[in-house]
Amino acid sequence: MSGPVRSERHTFPPASEQVLRMIANDTMEETTINGRKVAIRFYGREAVALMGIDDPQEVRFRDGERAVIFDGAHAVTCAFNQPPREVTLRGRLVA
Repeated sequence: MSGPVRSERHTFPPASEQVLRMIANDTMEETTINGRKVAIRFYGREAVALMGIDDPQEVRFRDGERAVIFDGAHAVTCAFNQPPREVTLRGRLVA
């Protein structure tokens, strides 16, 4: 671990090894929202859309259910804002 980081106005303590590991394992994806490329960061089950450099927005869904179709034939009804559920397809655990 290195020493404190200094800026013109502040001194910041060094990051812990645990925090550095969490950053290295941080998952981020990109999608298009309203015609703009937007980075999506995941924090456990929570997701944040980075709409701008200073505009993070939590990703949320309205309550409801939708059918997810696997292999164009097997429909499974999934609910938004509910705990994850296990789905078995052809004897194999899918989600």
